[in-house]
Amino acid sequence: MLTKKLSVILLVALSSWACDHNKAYEKPLTPVAVGVVEQYSSGGGIRYSGDVEADVRVDLAFKVGGYVREILEVKGVDGRHRRVQEGDLVRKHTVLARVRESDYRERVGQAKAQIDEAQASEELAKAQIAEAQASLEQAKLDFERANNLFASQSLTKPDFDASKARFETIQARFAGAKAQLDEFHAKEKEARAQLATAEIALQDCALAAPIDGDPQKKYRSRNPGWHRNPGFYFGRHLND
Repeated sequence: MLTKKLSVILLVALSSWACDHNKAYEKPLTPVAVGVVEQYSSGGGIRYSGDVEADVRVDLAFKVGGYVREILEVKGVDGRHRRVQEGDLVRKHTVLARVRESDYRERVGQAKAQIDEAQASEELAKAQIAEAQASLEQAKLDFERANNLFASQSLTKPDFDASKARFETIQARFAGAKAQLDEFHAKEKEARAQLATAEIALQDCALAAPIDGDPQKKYRSRNPGWHRNPGFYFGRHLND
């Protein structure tokens, strides 16, 4: 009888402990907002879907190839800088993107070096022409005198031939110096044309906004470092 009483007491104690243990943590209720359910009415109007088109649209793309090193960043609503995207107002002449200019600067430098080389060669050719012209004038006088003496049989045939050969040699040298000068002039002209082309290409490394407006869409590469260059559909709304 005593054993049964002890068993009942122990069972009641364990049940009480289990109940207390299970109720040790209660998750707090999540607060919610309560509102009255109402029926929505659009006012009886007709609803349409559509796209907003710019009044002026310009398609922009790089005229030169290369790796993109920079894309325009603007300040977002959170105060942080981000890449330009559709709807951002961009002012005229603002640079939207750049490609790496190093290759194009090198071409400009090469063209300038070719111009300097051609000009130096021109100065040398001019000096040679001046020297050859002075020698030619003297050789011409000597040949005319030798011709007169030979005609009067006062000069031997070998002496006449030597005077004639000297005159013709100096004459050919003078003509060659003039031809070289013309060649160096042509090289300088070609180098200047290459310089103008290289400078234009260097300027084209920057893609600028042609008008006040916003990019409607950006296509091709999206990140700096890509070889395929980005382009923009650039638009302007008359009420902007």
